Amino acid sequence: MFVTKETKKDNGTHLDLYISASGERFVPVNLGLPEYMDEVSNLDYHVIDVTPDGLVLLCVNHGKSLSNLYTSTKITPYEVEFTLSMERVMYYNPHVTWHDSWLSNTAGNQSFADVYKVDGLRGIYVASQIVDGSMHKDAIQPDDLVSKITFDQGGVWTDIQGPETDDEGFKFNDCEASGRKPACSLHLSQQLSKRFPSTRSIPILSSRSAVGIVLATGSMGRTLEHRSDVFLSADAGLSWHQVLKGSYYFNIGDHGGVIVAVKYFKTEGRTNELVYSTNEGVDWKTIKFYHEPLKIFGLLTEPGENTTIFTMFGSANSPTGDS
Repeated sequence: MFVTKETKKDNGTHLDLYISASGERFVPVNLGLPEYMDEVSNLDYHVIDVTPDGLVLLCVNHGKSLSNLYTSTKITPYEVEFTLSMERVMYYNPHVTWHDSWLSNTAGNQSFADVYKVDGLRGIYVASQIVDGSMHKDAIQPDDLVSKITFDQGGVWTDIQGPETDDEGFKFNDCEASGRKPACSLHLSQQLSKRFPSTRSIPILSSRSAVGIVLATGSMGRTLEHRSDVFLSADAGLSWHQVLKGSYYFNIGDHGGVIVAVKYFKTEGRTNELVYSTNEGVDWKTIKFYHEPLKIFGLLTEPGENTTIFTMFGSANSPTGDS
């Protein structure tokens, strides 16, 4: 259980976090801040995940644009300690961060952190990190973000190693090696991109019914780009390959035995074709599902992703030409 308590400090309001484990007494949280952060305040908290064995991944906001991830190292009835996991994570709170930007119109009063937990496996998360040079911008955009992945519950974050070539075998633009370090990596769309007016990108998808399969909209480059394609990992994010060019709605069925996708109207226009794969995106087949192209607004399946029945919803032209 988590509770906060507001206190006053010389530099303004501060929120203290208390945690109670298994109904025991509430214990103040020690974030274990490094020395260079001794003077920062804690303005807001966002719990990313609590694992079955009681480990906590926590997002803490320290100012207008600065939010960090912390992982718990000790939670007892007498001590609660965390350690810094990753700096500059993308976090939005309408009362604290980016509240004068476009996010106030598209996200409203809903707080979110750009951190995704891969379903079905322990300790794997994907997070969006704000590039250092964008920390003082008044309005953040997708190209201010880079993606990081951890396989050990936030102990170590690394770049996402994308494919060397696209689905046609061509090298990605802007991905030539610079010394020993590649000039680019794979960046995946999450909640910020989903709300960005000109993209409205589809966020990451995984399922405990199809362990290891992860579908995502993203781009290869130095940062996340506005124009994205569809990438798939069959090993929970360790390796990736591009499976479709452009933006698509996608979903998983039959415990991963079938993957279905349909073009996203906002960026790709109308369509009357659905594509599907039965070999984890290596090959795709096409089905024409209507006699004329439609505006498609969603692609759904039953909870659990173990059926082969999918539902699309959209709209056709009216007799006057409108939709």
